[in-house]
Amino acid sequence: KRLAFGHKGSYGHVLVIGGHEQMGGAVIMAAEAAFHAGAGKVTVVCHRNHHQAILSRAPNIMLRDINNFDENSIKEILSQVDAVCFGMGLGRDEWAQQIYQQWFDYLNHDSHLEVVLDADALWFLAKQPKKLGAHIYATPHPGEAATLLDCSTAKIENDRITAIYALQQKYAAQWVLKGASSLILENKLYICTQGNAGMGTGGMGDILAGMITSLKAQFHKGIALHEIVTLHAQAGDQLAKNGIRGLQAYEMNQAITRVVNNQ
Repeated sequence: KRLAFGHKGSYGHVLVIGGHEQMGGAVIMAAEAAFHAGAGKVTVVCHRNHHQAILSRAPNIMLRDINNFDENSIKEILSQVDAVCFGMGLGRDEWAQQIYQQWFDYLNHDSHLEVVLDADALWFLAKQPKKLGAHIYATPHPGEAATLLDCSTAKIENDRITAIYALQQKYAAQWVLKGASSLILENKLYICTQGNAGMGTGGMGDILAGMITSLKAQFHKGIALHEIVTLHAQAGDQLAKNGIRGLQAYEMNQAITRVVNNQ
């Protein structure tokens, strides 16, 4: 339970980094999910093309232009936040590669942060493999896992348990291999038995990234990665009570708020 004298600074500051000029939806969904999971503050660093759309949906989100950062301003903002999710809607062109290289080392080496690597950040990691810190949570779907391990998606799906152990062996860190019965590898392996087939739709991974970042910003080691994946799945199950066909990721927000309040 929250204490009566808490304030927005008591409940974690989440930073969402991504949002190529042509892809703004992913950072919006991650940021909104972070707020609905209970974060006190959320800042989105993305291309300025999306700022108006974000403010029109959620004026409580703080915004920074991703093109206006240098070494000093990166260090400054990272000193002000508790957790970061990186890579949603980043893209894979030369601009995206430059952004990835600009931020990655700071995120990987700043162990006071909790950092989620998702989407295009994983694609660049596969192209430039490096060992990751223990504070990193990587969340690939099977196709991204195949790229990270330089194999086929079919091979990943044929033996998902071997695949997630191979990911941790190659890159270290902590892992979620998304999909039906998502696997979570922390200090040991967990299998998520909740969730439903309706969650196989665009944006659900962005929602999960936002939830992980939010709950880690609030509780750090007080909540485990597999517990957050379970909450995401439970929210999906609430959303699916009237049917699994046609679920959309942006509809998850109210369900997220219910499950984090044990409703």
